[in-house]
Amino acid sequence: MDKRKKNLLVSFSTGETSAKMAKWLKDNKSNEYNMLFAYANTSREREESLLFGNKCDKEFGLDLVWIEGVYSMTYGEGTTYKVVDYKTAKRNGEVFEEMIKAYGLPNVTYKHCTRELKTNPLKKLADDVFGTNNYEIAIGYRVDEVDRVNKDWKEKRHYYPLITDNPLTKPHVNVFWKNMPFRLNLKGYEGNCKRCLKFTLRKQLTQIKEEREKGEIDKWCEKMEDKYGDYVPPHREEKRKPLEGKLTFFRNNLSHKDLVELSQQNFKTATDDSVIYDRQEMLFGFELDKNGDGGCSESCEPFN
Repeated sequence: MDKRKKNLLVSFSTGETSAKMAKWLKDNKSNEYNMLFAYANTSREREESLLFGNKCDKEFGLDLVWIEGVYSMTYGEGTTYKVVDYKTAKRNGEVFEEMIKAYGLPNVTYKHCTRELKTNPLKKLADDVFGTNNYEIAIGYRVDEVDRVNKDWKEKRHYYPLITDNPLTKPHVNVFWKNMPFRLNLKGYEGNCKRCLKFTLRKQLTQIKEEREKGEIDKWCEKMEDKYGDYVPPHREEKRKPLEGKLTFFRNNLSHKDLVELSQQNFKTATDDSVIYDRQEMLFGFELDKNGDGGCSESCEPFN
């Protein structure tokens, strides 16, 4: 490690914006930073995302570090990580379920899935490599997502190269990947993490509708709701209080079964913004589009 350089954790999410940021940093900032390119696998990522991440790693020479969260049932021990790789990365929800056992079922109010599956493992890795808090964090927000920038970004040492140094919008990113020999083979509304709870209702219903048409609906979330909907982790103070009804993953207290039922109704399906090259897609006034965390069309950014 070059002590004359600053240290940079590059949060790589396997989305196309994140990958474009990683390549730009590698090409333009290697003389300024010691870079750690790292990816936290939730075990609920789509296979296309894992393939894309592996391809970017090889093509761009990122030396990408793949990790997965490790969880303790003992209060105060916190989340750590283990190093995996493309081949050994879990793919069937195992890591996510271990996180639920330790922290409970996440939902749109308490999105501890992002915190414990991604943010904390990545920070622990960077602390081990660079020293505690001895680094900046590169985050793949675009200039059209400037509203997502954390108000305390300076104190948190956040760095947004696609806003400050190389301003890009979603269509700019799409054009870049259109001209590359490979890209992420996902529609814009599918996202890297299957059935991400941050998605708008329209995106959720569109995914389920398409799964039904292909003959198999992914019911992992339904299984988790059935298994952990009334579960309180041992270390929580609330364990002394009864839960008021079962917990669910989704907005408006909707369960996965509710979403499956709603997806059978007539509705306008979501737009695939991965094929928009000349304008920024905007949606107005549609009830199904309310309360979405808009920048999560590709991936869930662990730092915000």
